[in-house]
Amino acid sequence: MPTVNPRIQVTVRPSQYVLLQRLAKLQKRSMSKVLAELFDEIEPVYERVAVVLEAAVRAQTSAKQGMVDAFQAAEAEMAPHVAAAMGQFDMLVNTFGPAQDVAAGAPSGARIAAPPSAPTPTQVTRGSGLPTTHTRTRPSSAPDPRNSHLSRKARRAKGRMVRSVAAAIVRQVKKGPKKGSRP
Repeated sequence: MPTVNPRIQVTVRPSQYVLLQRLAKLQKRSMSKVLAELFDEIEPVYERVAVVLEAAVRAQTSAKQGMVDAFQAAEAEMAPHVAAAMGQFDMLVNTFGPAQDVAAGAPSGARIAAPPSAPTPTQVTRGSGLPTTHTRTRPSSAPDPRNSHLSRKARRAKGRMVRSVAAAIVRQVKKGPKKGSRP
């Protein structure tokens, strides 16, 4: 007679098989009947575990969506501030330009030509058999060659200018966009 209950195959360790045989023999039942009764006993526990796991999956999905929503809201809130900061950077570039050095004493709004290029370094001929004329070009206490064309006073002034512009941009970003301005 066919059964309405579905069947499954279970592979167990040898020790579990021996234990199942012992229990079946003591209860005068088949091993499958012992397993079915065991599952009947633990079914409520497994049902609660399944409900909790399903809730955890839903919570994880919900948390991910909540995080996406929070990031989108933060991005929308930051967009006008970022646009204002970018406008400040554009204004800074248009006002000062890349080849201008305000700290070197140029009047406001005037452009200064780029500094002259550094002299070509001496050729290094290591291992060629030629007499070496190359010595250490710069002691460890020498100034940074990127700013060698500037005096110490000019480098300090340049640093102050950059810090003040950065502070102005930070203030503008904190203050927010001007009323009526578009992002």
